[in-house]
Amino acid sequence: MSDTTIKKLEIFLLGLLGFSIFTSKAGINISVTILLMLFLYSLISNSAFREKALSSPVTKISLIAYLIAVVSCLISPGNLDDIVHIARKSLFLVVFPYLIILFNNKKHKQSAIIGLLLGLLLSIFYGLYTLLQMKTTGLNPLRLESFLDVGRWSENLSYFLAFSIPFWFNLTNDKFKYALMTVIILSIVCLVLTGSRGPWLATFIVVNLLLLSCYKQFFLKIFLVCLISLPILTTVFPTKFEGVTNRVESILDTKVDQSNTARLIMWKKAIAFTSYNWSESPTKVIFGLGENNYTKEFKIYISKTSPNVTNETAYFSFTEPHNAYLESLVKHGLLYELTFLSLLIYITFMLIRCKHQYKQAGICVISSFLIIGIFYSNQMVIQTYTVFFMLALCLPMLKEGKNIDQTSELKTGLKI
Repeated sequence: MSDTTIKKLEIFLLGLLGFSIFTSKAGINISVTILLMLFLYSLISNSAFREKALSSPVTKISLIAYLIAVVSCLISPGNLDDIVHIARKSLFLVVFPYLIILFNNKKHKQSAIIGLLLGLLLSIFYGLYTLLQMKTTGLNPLRLESFLDVGRWSENLSYFLAFSIPFWFNLTNDKFKYALMTVIILSIVCLVLTGSRGPWLATFIVVNLLLLSCYKQFFLKIFLVCLISLPILTTVFPTKFEGVTNRVESILDTKVDQSNTARLIMWKKAIAFTSYNWSESPTKVIFGLGENNYTKEFKIYISKTSPNVTNETAYFSFTEPHNAYLESLVKHGLLYELTFLSLLIYITFMLIRCKHQYKQAGICVISSFLIIGIFYSNQMVIQTYTVFFMLALCLPMLKEGKNIDQTSELKTGLKI
């Protein structure tokens, strides 16, 4: 396969991956699978590429985390279904270093961003069309979906806003700046209409901290606009506005709201289960229990210690604790979770030291991901590709002020 053919295929696949982020789980799986094949082909056939790629700290930590996830599952529980499951679910750690390399090329990066924006716009229009249909069906307009279900859709919207708002402040092209602001506003509207409180909270915290720390004057302008517009919106859309305020108020309700009380119970039981496993068999905590084996052992534990827990809440789940950190701990093990968080910490410090315009976007995406992880199990799901796709776009493309946006940039880009 010639270099020209490979480059064209890469451009197409990155555009497809970007487009699929908001539209198709199948599209993500297909594009990632072929990209991984190209990555392996380059590693095997090109010794210079292999040497540079494997010398990158990000590549090393990502691949180590992947190997730990698979090997841990091999040790505990040693179940073939769980091993295959974890090997497939954690492939984002393998494709991530390759995305960083590819995004050092301007055409690759442009294809990915264009695909991302086109997929988002199509999803927004489809979501708003669905909203119009809800008027005739009587469905709840505060659980607005699009091509993805409401959980994935809202989470991806939160990551996009965390990525695009800092990026918007650094744009110099006025036409693109106005166009991106339109997309941002439509994304905010769709996010509000999802009614998803975790992404709401993450976006509110991340965006406001960004504005207060870096763009105080803009924050004051937005504050004044909200101060003026909220009473108007309350009058024009009283029912919808009341629905939003009720959802916001319920975020801190830990006594009546069943979703919140169920989460608290699941967190407590997951912590108690981990403590029990540590005392009985520390290996189960260090290496995890696996996806399917966790559910089986957790049910046995609950039947012995809290047989009536399902009577306390109808929302209790035996498959996940609705917390990314607890889920990763019990299913994938302490060793994997520490390695995974080390990767995010390393990237964060690398971004903090960088002067590139994508610095703020990358930090905001990681922050949103970590906050949402408190409420959702989001570390090995299809949305995780969104996070690492955007991080690969955000990672520094400049070497201390020198532009390396040509194909020769591999040497510097791989030092990330």
